[in-house]
Amino acid sequence: QNKKNARKAGYDTISELAKERIRRVISQMKKEREGRLALDKPEDLGFKVLKLAASNFHQWQGDSVDDTKDYTKQIELFTDPLVEGWKEENVIYEVALKEGFALNISVEKRGLEKMSFVKDPDKGQSFFITLAKPINLNDLRTLDLKAADVFICRDTALDDETAANLALQCRLKTI
Repeated sequence: QNKKNARKAGYDTISELAKERIRRVISQMKKEREGRLALDKPEDLGFKVLKLAASNFHQWQGDSVDDTKDYTKQIELFTDPLVEGWKEENVIYEVALKEGFALNISVEKRGLEKMSFVKDPDKGQSFFITLAKPINLNDLRTLDLKAADVFICRDTALDDETAANLALQCRLKTI
């Protein structure tokens, strides 16, 4: 009976219903706080909705390859490991998970147009990531990277000189 009522109201899944309920609670909390003194650091009343999806990275199929041509084709796929149609936000979250970060990360744009700063507030860890290519070392100067900073980019975005300089400047990781 409740399932039918939810569908009549326009909610086909439990997650759609839950998202609407959370939105209403947040709205109510904001109304209750109107007129109060603002905190130094405003409370985050937002929420994220994440959906499990296929990886943004090509998967190695080596065990099912029968001849040299198939191996060559597989190796060519890994020149750039990102699958066709990838989305920046999805890749950033996937990289963060692979780096051991939690799902409650914050992602903010920094410096360059395609540069993001990812921070895990619980662990106090962070990294810079860009999926742009090519990377110009002069463009990265505004980041003021230090030896403890982690910088993640696509391997295909680096020439040898830029890779060597970045590796000396910070902890460079490539995808």
